[in-house]
Amino acid sequence: MAVAEGIRRFLSSGCRISFLIVCFIITGCPRIGNVDLGGCVSTVVCTADADCNDEDVCTTDTCGDDGCCVFAPLCAADDDCNDRDACTTDVCGDDGCCVFTPMCAADADCNDGDVCTTDACVAGCCEFTPLCTADADCDDGDVCTTDVCVASCCLFTPACSADADCNDGDVCTTDACVADCCVFTPLCTADTDCSDGEACTADACVESCCVSIPLCAADANCNDGDDCTTDACVAGCCMHTPLCPGRVLRTMCPSLNDQEISTLVAGLTARFEDGASLAEAYAGVGGLCSEQTASTATAVDCALCHVAAVLELWPPNGQLETLCPTLTDEQIAAHVAALTASFDSGDSLAEIRIAVGIGCSALATKEVGVTCALCEGAAVVQIWGE
Repeated sequence: MAVAEGIRRFLSSGCRISFLIVCFIITGCPRIGNVDLGGCVSTVVCTADADCNDEDVCTTDTCGDDGCCVFAPLCAADDDCNDRDACTTDVCGDDGCCVFTPMCAADADCNDGDVCTTDACVAGCCEFTPLCTADADCDDGDVCTTDVCVASCCLFTPACSADADCNDGDVCTTDACVADCCVFTPLCTADTDCSDGEACTADACVESCCVSIPLCAADANCNDGDDCTTDACVAGCCMHTPLCPGRVLRTMCPSLNDQEISTLVAGLTARFEDGASLAEAYAGVGGLCSEQTASTATAVDCALCHVAAVLELWPPNGQLETLCPTLTDEQIAAHVAALTASFDSGDSLAEIRIAVGIGCSALATKEVGVTCALCEGAAVVQIWGE
């Protein structure tokens, strides 16, 4: 009954007998038209591809040369699927359909295992961007690191680990490593930061460097405007040698006339220009006055006169400490305070000089008296000069 019905329907459909015979011979399908004659796959006769449509999107529907429709799966293996889109994975499904799945939906879906890239999902595609391509791409905002790009990764290396790692090539800075950072500190920022301990130099801060400048370079640099002095530059210091003894020398040397005082000063000046120090001058004066005078009073007068002349020549630094070697700083300060009080009360230089001479002459020996006169006389001249 089924076969007869199939034949009837086939004939009524207008299909040619030849198509039936061809389909049957080629496929071995006992069907007429769309009627199954015995468990075969569907065979549909056609004259063009448009006659074939099994309504399955996973097949390609074509009309074969034999007049039979062919419904072929779109794919049989993954290799049959390629949408030429690098951002999809292409597979063949069980239904014969190609499935094109986006590579990613979020950044978390992308990971190339490389710490030197940023991994992102862009339009369904994983993009792996190098963290850097040049040193300029690397900046951690820390001035204490050197920032470089190595194999797409930024490396931040401490600028230093020891002072020796820091050198700005500037002799006017101290170079130190502090908390991994090189710190370059100017040697000075003001003139007061500079002192070489030399009385014959002016110390200045020039472009962060201390510069010691001689007070003079030639005699012409020294002019005190006093016609009673010869002005000379000696070892960077201006020396003003009295030509006519001043009031202090006349008062401190009452037993000498002006010519004798000038001769005394000239002799001491020669010693200074030969390089003698204040201590050496002190020792020479002490020996001279102790050895060449008869009485303690005369020796004291000699010392008071000579120490006044010495102090006219030598720079003031360290005078009292040098000329009062047997006294402590406290004792020197006490003497200066007592003498200052005498001046403040109205005593003249001559009166104080006489008082000092009497006091030093009353000491036990001539040598002790001379030592006393050198120290006390230095204090008197220093205070009077102030």
